[in-house]
Amino acid sequence: MGEIAIIGAPVDLGAGRRGVDMGPSAIRYAGLQERLEALGHRVRDMGNITVPLAEQIDAPVPGEKLRYLEPLVAIDKALAQQVRAVAAEGAFPLVLGGIFYREAHLAMELVADSGRLIGLDLLEVNPILDHHNVTAELAVEFALSALGQRIF
Repeated sequence: MGEIAIIGAPVDLGAGRRGVDMGPSAIRYAGLQERLEALGHRVRDMGNITVPLAEQIDAPVPGEKLRYLEPLVAIDKALAQQVRAVAAEGAFPLVLGGIFYREAHLAMELVADSGRLIGLDLLEVNPILDHHNVTAELAVEFALSALGQRIF
């Protein structure tokens, strides 16, 4: 089996509440690496990318739709660089954490604004387990945002 490189992205800047940045640690604590190794994979944990705390950044203006935009762009660039480096080594980058619903829609809206969208692939990970059709509805929402619909 191939190598998997775990990369943590403990981001909670876009979340409505604090604490979601603990997700990567919780997933690790639950035994992710051991379970992957039990499946025959070689696993290395790359640790977390550096993410500033909300208290270390100027607070956004009340009502700001693009809250923490500059730090989030810097975080995403650092994460992309780490993912590229891991993939260039031939390993599979497994990212724990990352952007949230709000930032995903913003990213799709920026794609729409660019006018450079030439195609879009939608992937539903496990529709059998999605009894309430949530993942399909989210996929449609993100596609609509990429095609110009605004949610903000």
